Parts: sequence; structure tokens; C-alpha cells
Amino acid sequence: AAYVTGLLAERGWDRKFLTAAAAMAIGSAVILLGGWLWLSRFTGPEQAFTLGVARFLVGDVIKIALAAAALPAGWKLIKARRQ
Repeated sequence: AAYVTGLLAERGWDRKFLTAAAAMAIGSAVILLGGWLWLSRFTGPEQAFTLGVARFLVGDVIKIALAAAALPAGWKLIKARRQ
């Protein structure tokens, strides 16, 4: 997940809110997918989604929104300090 998100950031996805949020959502999806697949082996896919994915979605959306809003603002501050 860090590799995928970092690769997208290196390609400029971290400069704007929507692309930063998309990069972070993709990284989060990698983590959630891995956890869901692993847990599915023990509980079945439906229960694995309920126990291992669904309960984290709201928190992930909130964290992604906050981080995606802060990241472009941080880049603007860095740019302003360099001038």
C-alpha cells in the first residue's frame, strides 16, 4: 500500500485534493483487500467483509479526507517558503 501510494505521489497525485484522496483510497483499498482475503479463509467472504472491512470504512474515509486536504496545503506552504 505504501509503495502504490508513494508511486502515485511521485507522479504528482499529491498536489491536488482529488488526486491525493484517490491515491490514499487506492492504498487503503490494498490494505483492506489483503485483510479481507486473509480473513475470508477463516470466516467466509461475507462475514470477513463485515468484520474486517466494513467497520473500518468510515474511519478511512475521514482520515483520507483530512490528509488529502492537508497535503496540497503543505505543498503550497513549502513553495511559498522557497520563494
